[in-house]
Amino acid sequence: MPRHVLVLAALAALPPAMLPRPAQAREAITVWAIGEEGKKIRVMADLFERAHPEIEVRTQAIPWDAAEAKLLTAVVGEMTPDVVQLGTTYVPKFAAMEALLPLDGRLDRSTAIGRKDFFPGPLQTGTYRGRLYGVPWYIDTWVLYYRSDLLREAHLPGPPRTWEELRVAGLRLRGPERYAIALSPSDGATFAVFAAQAGAPILVDGRPSVRDPRFLEALRYYVSLFDDRLAPRGEARDVNLFQAFERGLFPMMIGGPWMLTLIDKECPKLRGRWSVAPLPRGRRASSFVGGSVLSIFRRSRRPELAWRFIEYLSRPENQLRWYELSTTLPSTRTAWASERLRGDPKVAVFGEQLRTAEAPPAIPEWEELRDKLGRDYLEKFVYHAKDPARSLDSLDAELRAILAKRDPARSQSSALKLVVLGLVALLLLGGAGVLLARRSRRQPDGGGLDVRDVRSARRVPYLFLFPALAVLSVFLFLPIVASFLISLTDWNIYALSDWKRLTVTGLANYRTLLWELHPSELAAVGSWWGYLAFWNYLGDPVFWRALFNTFVFVLLGVPLSIVTSLLAATALNQAFLRGKSLFRVGYFLPVVTTMVAVAVVWRWLYNPRLGLINQLLEALGLPGQEWLGNPRLALPALILMAVWKNFGYNMIIFVAGLQAIPERYYEAAKIDGAGTLQRFRHVTLPLLSPTLTFVSIMTVIGYFQFFAEPYVMTGGGPLNSTMSIVLYMYNHGFKFFNLGYASAIAFILFAFIGLFTLGQRRLSRRTGAA
Repeated sequence: MPRHVLVLAALAALPPAMLPRPAQAREAITVWAIGEEGKKIRVMADLFERAHPEIEVRTQAIPWDAAEAKLLTAVVGEMTPDVVQLGTTYVPKFAAMEALLPLDGRLDRSTAIGRKDFFPGPLQTGTYRGRLYGVPWYIDTWVLYYRSDLLREAHLPGPPRTWEELRVAGLRLRGPERYAIALSPSDGATFAVFAAQAGAPILVDGRPSVRDPRFLEALRYYVSLFDDRLAPRGEARDVNLFQAFERGLFPMMIGGPWMLTLIDKECPKLRGRWSVAPLPRGRRASSFVGGSVLSIFRRSRRPELAWRFIEYLSRPENQLRWYELSTTLPSTRTAWASERLRGDPKVAVFGEQLRTAEAPPAIPEWEELRDKLGRDYLEKFVYHAKDPARSLDSLDAELRAILAKRDPARSQSSALKLVVLGLVALLLLGGAGVLLARRSRRQPDGGGLDVRDVRSARRVPYLFLFPALAVLSVFLFLPIVASFLISLTDWNIYALSDWKRLTVTGLANYRTLLWELHPSELAAVGSWWGYLAFWNYLGDPVFWRALFNTFVFVLLGVPLSIVTSLLAATALNQAFLRGKSLFRVGYFLPVVTTMVAVAVVWRWLYNPRLGLINQLLEALGLPGQEWLGNPRLALPALILMAVWKNFGYNMIIFVAGLQAIPERYYEAAKIDGAGTLQRFRHVTLPLLSPTLTFVSIMTVIGYFQFFAEPYVMTGGGPLNSTMSIVLYMYNHGFKFFNLGYASAIAFILFAFIGLFTLGQRRLSRRTGAA
């Protein structure tokens, strides 16, 4: 008898209670974590599954630089996980989108964790409008890192504890090749800590407090650190912070707990020669608290299981396990009472700082507000381009305008919005259709048979064009129309997940950009030239500065790029030149090199202390320059780098155009006695004019889209001297989520590019006719 028959017979003889039961299907939850935490959370998930075998945890890691965009895409696409790690500044944005599940009731009912288990500051980072949306997972706070050996050499008894002691220590530490502390002239977040220490936080009860005299006191103190050369303006923009700390360029710096292991790793020679201390206090002690929280998305199918996972990670023993695994600081008081943390004097300083640390304002506009404070005001105060006392009214007005986007108006009905936007879309599509129809009805200029007179033949070309037109319509034309419709609205973070929360504003975005007056800005000018300068009567001042920078980049960069490309192509086209292929590859290599790699090389070339350019200048007896820290030199420095990187592309096109010119024309010119320059002027340039026109148009369009260079190299600074239109559009669209405003910027740029292209075409036609 077959074996399987015997097995079945034996099973049939067993009583039902002894029969094997099928394995129960486990319920699964999905957890997304960011950065290094996303790679290591699998260990904690395995421990959780051992304690809860009925639950399966599926983890996914996402990088920090793409986390916000990926999470927003998941929310809009309704494909969110159950549990998500959020940076503390992410919480207000996703809570405002109504994408997160409130956790107040679950935390209050929990027997594993409670509100008293967390420090007030970290718990506040997961709160938005009085409701808890995230449980603190790990925390960061800022403390003062200092070189204890250098402080002893300066005869200082210890790290500074107050602002006055910080100034005294800085004056003793500074020298010809040394500053006292690493601070940024445009970092609004760092200055916000100084403002809080002065007793005047940027926001009080959700309103700006910049008119408080204590805020002005903090401003003047912060600016004085740069005036007394205790902190660098632009001199150390390209210096590696850890190398500068090791070399003693910065004996003190402000940083978080992640730097504890990085300093030992990057600066092994400094072991035992550095330490940490709480931040020097002003009128009061304060610091910012950050880190990450664990949240549950509103669309989670298993919120109870997701909460059990959050409870598990928040238990003190698991917080300590996570600390050993990732070196991130625990968020619960019980974990901080452990000897593992209290026994490390450097880690204990962070625990001391947490007692006074405060959460940044829990508003979705915090990043935009911080950027406005830092880039548009603080940096100008440090460079003395604005007077703090005269500019506080303007700063207050602009901060209030940013905050006014909260609680968007819902007075417009959905039907009205659809009708208005639909009519605009129909007008656009109808106008485009009329133009195409008029163009298709034009008669040919010359003789011959016009196939359009035959109805059947008139439809044939459209059958072949339909696939391409369909693809272009879906991925190009319709998005252009949709972008223009968005530019007529106030689409922002509040309406990103629910279009009903947007308001149709018409041309308000264009008016704000182009011609809206700023009386408070005019009052802060303070000079007769400022009152006469026309740009003070225009709209968004940063937009106009970005437009000016973009035009300078085009007007200087395009001729340099074309001339360099043409000269290189002419040289490489010579018959007697050996190794032409090698030179062509070498000149073209920067074009295919990534912008990040090019930026790293050029940042070192422009380095004010170690850069090759300054070393060459000093060898010639000329002083070195702050290439990227000087507002007058930063944009020319980027133009030079862009020309070097991009001229190889046009060079290849010019080489092809030169090789297409028949040699007999040059031979005839030689017989007539024409020299090299005459042949180039009267033979090469006229016959190369179609190629030159194409290259000019494409180069102008490319240089108008000036983005990668300032984004990687300078971030638009200093003093917005390298801010471009595309970078400004990117900041509003993808950093601040002012999608309507960013769309308006895009269409203004489109208009300028279109005008330049039409002008170049007309000029080339006239040149060709002549």
